[in-house]
Amino acid sequence: MLRTFHAVLLMTLAIGSAAVAANMRDLYRPTGQAYPQVIQNSDYATIEAIETFYVEINKIGKDSTACKAIVDSIILKSVNSKNENTVTLFTTLKKILSDLSAKHKCSAVRADQLSTRAYKKRTVLDFDFGDNIVELDSLSNGPNDEERLYTLDIVSRKDSFFYSN
Repeated sequence: MLRTFHAVLLMTLAIGSAAVAANMRDLYRPTGQAYPQVIQNSDYATIEAIETFYVEINKIGKDSTACKAIVDSIILKSVNSKNENTVTLFTTLKKILSDLSAKHKCSAVRADQLSTRAYKKRTVLDFDFGDNIVELDSLSNGPNDEERLYTLDIVSRKDSFFYSN
């Protein structure tokens, strides 16, 4: 009887934590996004913005950066680019970081850029909020190759790029 209770309790906790993760994503998912991640898209202008973001984080210090998002912010946008996807991505990222920062300290920002078998450049940025990792990931072969992807998601620590080991 006790084993049955423990099994039911563990299943309830597992189902509850999966629902929390799904509900958390739903809080931030922009209208029209039908993917399991908070955002998934493939326009190259936004991939370039993610790669630029990576460069700026590295200037501060790779693997030694923390973050704190505040309510007031300035969104910088190129006057030559009218890419709404880029604005949506970074506005959503800012909202997620602001909300999570209000509840938990972001203890680290990890960033890496590497090549894979399928892509010339993979850029990964992870914002560590303990059990929740905000992960920004882009894959690209450059502006002339249409096979590309970027995602913004909130994942569990065990499912993140940097902390899964």
